[in-house]
This record gives sequence, structure tokens and C-alpha cells, in this order.
Amino acid sequence: MNTNNIVLVTRHLFNHKYLIVTYFLSYLVCSCQYDNHKQTNNRSRETSKPKSLEKVLTDSLLKYMHSNEFVSRDDSSQYVLYGENINAGKIGIVAITDSALLLFQAVGPGLRLTNRIAFADYAFDFKADDLNGDYKEDFIVYGCANMHGQKRPYVFMSDSAGVLHYRPKMTLYNIEYDWNKKKLHSFYFGGVNSIHSKDVYRWRGDSIEQTAGLEYDMGKGEIELYKMRNGKRYQRKIYHNYNEVVFDTALFKIEDY
Repeated sequence: MNTNNIVLVTRHLFNHKYLIVTYFLSYLVCSCQYDNHKQTNNRSRETSKPKSLEKVLTDSLLKYMHSNEFVSRDDSSQYVLYGENINAGKIGIVAITDSALLLFQAVGPGLRLTNRIAFADYAFDFKADDLNGDYKEDFIVYGCANMHGQKRPYVFMSDSAGVLHYRPKMTLYNIEYDWNKKKLHSFYFGGVNSIHSKDVYRWRGDSIEQTAGLEYDMGKGEIELYKMRNGKRYQRKIYHNYNEVVFDTALFKIEDY
């Protein structure tokens, strides 16, 4: 092979390697640009996501918290916002219908989410009351009335520091604390030809224990009075030809219902 041919082959190989290196570098540059573009698009999509209803309502709640007491209801009954002062501190409620109930409390600096529960209901009403005689206000969220006009309670009991905690087992209707007898009262009005009831409880530490009860069977026209011990009825007495006024006064008097 002469010198001219060697030079041509060398140039060809050099040019070929140059093209390969150039192609490889171009590929790397394009790949990096694509990855950067993809990451930028992902960040754009993330930042453009609409806020969840829970986050939007929480932000709205915080704007109301300068008021002593407030309630805000959505026209379509989708949510309820509520706030008031309890135990010398502010509380706020976000109740999303058939979804979740959030309780915010002034624990330390600012408001803090302290309770979040599943809430297959609508927040119809709210009530602060001492349910155990410890001179701390407890809190009840009442759900929508059922077929008998009775509203399920969602009870939050206060601890010694005045902080509220949800008590899922305290599903007692129309509960009131009797300061004279140190007992907790509950009653339920059923429908026509169904059972009305009244119950008496006492506190055992942080738990309640039923001590007496009454059942009025409208279908049978009879009432049963009984006492409770270890979860069982005793001293049961059944009366016939029952008068409605007696139901209102037996065991305890039902007032302002």
C-alpha cells in the first residue's frame, strides 16, 4: 500500500471515530435535556394539582379563628366549619359530610390537629358541656337526625389539662350530667310501636357503668324498670297500662327536649 492510500484510510478511520464520538455526545446531551424536561413537567404537574377539600377547609377555618364563636355551612351540606372557646382555649371543627371530622385545638403555640375521625354523617349541631363533673368542658358534635328524630352524638372528653379526646364508645343519645346525683343520664325516643328507653350511668375512673334503666314498649303497652350490676339486669319490674307522663319522670325527669 502506498503512502497516499495509508493517509486516506487513516483519515477515514479518524472521521468515523469522530462521528461516533459526536453521536454519543449528542445522545447524552439530548438524554439529559429530556430528563430535565420530564422532571420539570412532573414538578409542574405536582404544583398545579388542586388542593384537597380538607386542606382548603382547614385554611378557611384558620381565617375564622379570630372570632369567639362561629359556624359556617355549605349550601349543599358538603361541609361545616365551627369554632369556639372551650376550657380557656380555642377549638375548631372541620366536618366534611360522609367523610371526616377534624378537631383543632390551641395546644401550645397556634392551633394543632388533635383528632381526626371517620365521619359518615352531617354535623347538625354542637354543644359544650361538663359530662363528668370535673369542671372541664367536654364537647359533643351531633349528627343528622335519624328516622326517630334522634341525633347521634360524637363525644370528645376533656383531660385534666382541658385537651379534648374522642371517645368512640360513648354513643349515648341525649346525654346530660346530673350534678346532684353524680350520674350520667341518657334517653332515646323510638318511633310509634317501638321502644323508648332511659338509662343511668356512673363514672368508674375514665369509664362509665350503667346502674339502672327503663324500657317502654309502645307496641305491648308496658314498661320495664330495672337495675344493672356487672352488665346484667336485676330487680326487674314490669308495669302495664302505662301512662306517657310516667316515662318523662321515672328514673329522672326529661326536661327541655
